[in-house]
Amino acid sequence: MLRSKQKWLFYGLYTAAVVIFFLYYLFPSKAVEAYIVSAVQRVRPGAAVSIGRISPAFPPGIRASAVSLSDSEALEVSLDHIRITPQLRTLFGSAERVLTFQGRGYDGSITGRMALDRQRSLQRLHADFSDLQIGRMAPVQHLSGRSVSGRISGTIDVEGGDPDLRMTATLAASDVRIGLDIPGVPVKELTFSEANARLTAANAANLRMESLTAKGRQVNGNMAGAIRLVSPYPRSILDLAGAVRPHPSFISELGSSLAVLFRSRGGNNTFPFVVKGTIESPEFLLR
Repeated sequence: MLRSKQKWLFYGLYTAAVVIFFLYYLFPSKAVEAYIVSAVQRVRPGAAVSIGRISPAFPPGIRASAVSLSDSEALEVSLDHIRITPQLRTLFGSAERVLTFQGRGYDGSITGRMALDRQRSLQRLHADFSDLQIGRMAPVQHLSGRSVSGRISGTIDVEGGDPDLRMTATLAASDVRIGLDIPGVPVKELTFSEANARLTAANAANLRMESLTAKGRQVNGNMAGAIRLVSPYPRSILDLAGAVRPHPSFISELGSSLAVLFRSRGGNNTFPFVVKGTIESPEFLLR
């Protein structure tokens, strides 16, 4: 009896080893990669997808490493790895395919879920991200035209795809540093201990900044308005307004000529402003 149990245990282990071998060493990674690329391009036409390695994961799903998604306008998302797991009950007889995902990128974590229709078009997406390093995000540096660093966390909810995309995002950043290069201004960097923003989009062409507040050692500020997205993205049109309140210590750092401008307001150091122009060439005007 004992020998019979040992025999079946051996067969079970042997079978498991064979299954693992076929899954990991004969896994059709190229076919799976082609399917993923096709699905992504249905959601984002024209996107380029690069995947370093794909392997099966348990519970049933896939794990991809060295993943990047980019388009022709230098916008890019890069992940060290991501694990995608389908909800099995949605694979049979359901109008939607629901996938959950979790990954690492920019030294932070990303988790969420998405729903695709039978044509693999995006229906809904919810993502949570935590402690992403802004300094490692090439699009931020590219679009801002200056050095930006800090950590950012938040959530993003998306319904539909181009051109009927609807989006809501809540963002919270900390330890933000923004490089300055303004002629005649000795301060070369602004720092913010925290910044919070809420963004919405009613379609793929119009992004609205519902609110942005920032608190720092040098200045506090707020801003809201709209950004009309065009191609290429650096030419997107800005229509923003807000106010900035510099702290007295910051005013003293500006030098005597600029400090006179601030002190001439009789103690009212809140400065309303508007931002027009484009992302690549913004026009900052005090009101």
